[in-house]
Amino acid sequence: MSSCGDKDTGDITSEDINHDFDLDGQTEAQGDCDDNNPSSLTIIDYLGVSIFFVGLLTEGIADAQMYIFKKKHSSLTTKEAVLDTGLWKYSRHPNYLGEIVLWFGIGIIGLSSEYGYLSLISPLLLTFIMIKI
Repeated sequence: MSSCGDKDTGDITSEDINHDFDLDGQTEAQGDCDDNNPSSLTIIDYLGVSIFFVGLLTEGIADAQMYIFKKKHSSLTTKEAVLDTGLWKYSRHPNYLGEIVLWFGIGIIGLSSEYGYLSLISPLLLTFIMIKI
């Protein structure tokens, strides 16, 4: 195992097998590299993941509510019954809202990368398509 700045030759050594673990479960080499690790998560990443799961939960609940509504009102025509309870009480299309929020969560996760602002193209385009088209 190589330390943070060393080049890894790919050879397995006794150091690779006998790790010196700290109390937090990291090897000494891992602890030395934490400051230079570009893949460590930031607060923006955690915010994006949280927003993603809010959108996923919103979409899932809305779809479940629509499924139950359609099952109960399957004998009526669509003009006779309108779903106006649950999330559908607050939004005409909460499942679409959940989808948009989900994609903004993914876009926010991408903001921590080098050209992260480009990750917002997809959620903005999806929002435009769902609202205007």
